[in-house]
Amino acid sequence: MGSKKNVKKIKLIEELQRALFVAQIGDDQESLYWIEKLLIQLLGYYEMSVRDQSVVLLNMLYDGVDWQLPSAFQPVVRSIGQHFKVNVVVDYEMDKNKESQIFLGLSAPYPIEGHNQ
Repeated sequence: MGSKKNVKKIKLIEELQRALFVAQIGDDQESLYWIEKLLIQLLGYYEMSVRDQSVVLLNMLYDGVDWQLPSAFQPVVRSIGQHFKVNVVVDYEMDKNKESQIFLGLSAPYPIEGHNQ
């Protein structure tokens, strides 16, 4: 009987995931609102696997991307000392990428002691 419940939970999560995809593709704000509410409620579910899947789906909802589905984003945190340099080369054609966005998050202590004052 326990395996039937697990299969049912898996099917419900998969249905919720499909609904999320359809709502995101169709930019259905009302559906996205209710899907978000449901996923937030599932964060309090007693089973860890359901909570974990809810976190993944919420990340997909907030980020607007589905590449986190197979595996979570693995951020890299580095400590490189006082001086650092960030070089970003972007090949960007305005006509083709009107909706594209580039985001770079950088955190550093202020003021940085050393030669860069």
